[in-house]
Amino acid sequence: TEHHLTVRKWLPFSKCTFCEVVRTQIQKTKDKQEKLTLTKMQAAHVLGVRREKRSYYTRRTLAKLHPEEYISINIDAANQRDHWLPYFHIRSHLRTDGWRVPIHLMGALVHGRVPYCFLISDHCKQGHNASIETLHRVLLAEMDRAGALPPKMFLQMDNTTKSNKGRYLLGWLGILVARGVFQKI
Repeated sequence: TEHHLTVRKWLPFSKCTFCEVVRTQIQKTKDKQEKLTLTKMQAAHVLGVRREKRSYYTRRTLAKLHPEEYISINIDAANQRDHWLPYFHIRSHLRTDGWRVPIHLMGALVHGRVPYCFLISDHCKQGHNASIETLHRVLLAEMDRAGALPPKMFLQMDNTTKSNKGRYLLGWLGILVARGVFQKI
């Protein structure tokens, strides 16, 4: 059989705002010293991002190699409009302009174990509630599957205070440690 490969001309991922702003400033400035300063800033930023990625890959590998000691979970929500129901493979105005049910999609990747996908109805409030509920269900499923949770959890989430980096989620994680579910998160 013949295989066809299509390469997109653009990537569907958003670009780093910091990188785009600095790149634009480098292109606009005529001052050599300012260009040098901006280039150094960009290089330091890229180095920091690489270090973060390397740290993430290290934690992911630890969880895969030592599942009795570590669990590594990555939780993210998808672009919501793409997941409204019913889903039509072929889109047309007639199909997509009609009544559709908004659905929120949350995924959890447990490295070295199984992935999870949760559909959340639009009438359920998003934010910390959805993040905590997703993590709670993943932890319960992993306890059922493995019999127990390891003492250390690595948790990777978007850097958004709306749903991930706020006091409610951090408080809930603190309760998990205080209650002895985990020694360290």
